[in-house]
Amino acid sequence: MPAVTAGRVCLTVAALTTSISPYIADWNETHVKNPNWPPHARFHNGQTMSTGLALGLLTLYFTWRRSPINAVDSLRTAAILGSFYGATAMTAIMYPGALAIDPEFGEGFPQLPCSRPSSSFLPLVTMAEHHLTSNVSQDLVWEMCRGHNAFLVKRKTAGGQQFSKDPLNLMNKHSRKGYRADLRQEAVARASALKESQRSKKEDPKPKLRGSKAKKAESTA
Repeated sequence: MPAVTAGRVCLTVAALTTSISPYIADWNETHVKNPNWPPHARFHNGQTMSTGLALGLLTLYFTWRRSPINAVDSLRTAAILGSFYGATAMTAIMYPGALAIDPEFGEGFPQLPCSRPSSSFLPLVTMAEHHLTSNVSQDLVWEMCRGHNAFLVKRKTAGGQQFSKDPLNLMNKHSRKGYRADLRQEAVARASALKESQRSKKEDPKPKLRGSKAKKAESTA
């Protein structure tokens, strides 16, 4: 499971808000159950609720999926998806003759408390978090974890040589120079080739004899 961070928590709140709030706001007499609404209006209202649910589920997927290579891209995608529903709700009021609520049920913009956080604040927190993370010096990260990390392999022989199991370390030497973050595709390709070479090969099944060859084999058996 990916690490629990402030950005992921914010995106989870945004995803749940996007998924649930359309049904809380619209599944009543003011919207989809309004007897004064024509069937086509109910159709579009249902489409809106389903869109909110789909965007919320996609936001959750990209927030928590296991993606060690494209984790930052996944969270950026989640932040964008998490803001779509709120952003479109904020712009809907700009269409000619549009009202946030029918006059018979009151005035104002009751959707604003749910729309504003998911469209602005929560994705911005996530973006800021990963912007700060991406600006951390890689040299500083190396100095902090060079003596203790999960990829370090220490040998008592050969002068205490140290190696690395990091798939992005193409030289397998425990060294700052051996790590090449820009060669991720090459590292993944090499790891895939090694994994493929370690698979046990299945023997090809014997071909089935048919027709005259099958009869000949039976006669000689």
